Amino acid sequence: SDFNMGAMENKGLNIFNSKYVLASPQTATDADFEGILSVVGHEYFHNWTGNRVTLRDWFQLSLKEGWTVFRDQEFSASHSSRTVKRIQDVATLREHQFPEDGGPMAHAVRPDQYIEINNFYTATVYRKGAEVIRMLHTLIGPEAFHRGSKLFFQKFDGKAVTIEDLLAVMQEASGEDLSQFKRWYEQAGTPHVKASTTYDSTKKTLTLSLEQSLPQQQTAHRPFVMPVRMGLLSPSGENLNISFEGQQAKEHTLRFQERVQTFVFEGVDSEPIPSLFRHFSSPIHLHQELSKEQRLTLLAYDSDEFNRYESIQNYAKDWILQQARHPGEDSGDKEFFKALQHLLQSDACDPSFLALSLSFPSTDYLMQVSQGLSLDQIDAARSQLLQAFALFSKDLLLEV
Repeated sequence: SDFNMGAMENKGLNIFNSKYVLASPQTATDADFEGILSVVGHEYFHNWTGNRVTLRDWFQLSLKEGWTVFRDQEFSASHSSRTVKRIQDVATLREHQFPEDGGPMAHAVRPDQYIEINNFYTATVYRKGAEVIRMLHTLIGPEAFHRGSKLFFQKFDGKAVTIEDLLAVMQEASGEDLSQFKRWYEQAGTPHVKASTTYDSTKKTLTLSLEQSLPQQQTAHRPFVMPVRMGLLSPSGENLNISFEGQQAKEHTLRFQERVQTFVFEGVDSEPIPSLFRHFSSPIHLHQELSKEQRLTLLAYDSDEFNRYESIQNYAKDWILQQARHPGEDSGDKEFFKALQHLLQSDACDPSFLALSLSFPSTDYLMQVSQGLSLDQIDAARSQLLQAFALFSKDLLLEV
């Protein structure tokens, strides 16, 4: 019970804090059981990613920890709501790793130096390292990723390896050129991506423009390669079947690899609403201008639940901060409430996802992004929105 970490994957004898192995249904919460599932899974997966195949040197640490965090995240997601698990993991990344990437302690996923090895055990090595593995999985596809993993474990069983060894095997299994992908291990900082669209009603095409930058870098960064999972919605909320490079689908994964890059979609009958970086397909800050109507459509109808959640939280955040700055008689946004009601009436949504979506941004988070508002101002505006939604939707909420 006094072990100062969650667990440790020593080969042959794992050490666990009792919190992560012992739980009674009479006293443990759902979060306690989820923690056990995750931590036991993590240490079990280390038998391959870390122990049987180990590291040539400490600089390769994310090959062990980043990959194993990705594996325990996927394992836990398969036993619960996949969207809720993803939302929780992204929240942890934003809370702990994004500030690290944006501050004086910023370092690459594979740092090139250290003073004390304990300083290596960071959110960047673990959490961002897991996101890099997830991007690799998205870029080459699950089948190729699985082939590459099997080949990696067979080829390097009993050996000490490097990140280059992993990328070489995944390149062999997929046929994809991963030389540019390696930059995720070499460059520190969280990329910012600016997105804009142009619709041509005559040609029935939509052009999506993406621009990436690393504002925190003093020198010009080399462009990353990013998977962009995306779809388009009609103004009425239909998830469109769209054509891109001859492929027809409701969702495409774009390969964004230039500093500025454009993508053209054909056969688009009316100006659509883009749903970008679905399932948080790359660890970035997204900057995208959308109208109020477009945002409401996304939060009510987007087929990607992660982006739906993001739309709800961002809309609620903006309303609360606006109301805190300019308090008035506004009793809430009725169009917003109607969109949330549509979500509540959907049979397709997991109950845990509904509960999480209707938990508006916390006061702590709102204080971080409020730029000078007081706690009392924010709390009053947040309470106003919650109460207004509860009253507006009372009968439906009780029914659900």
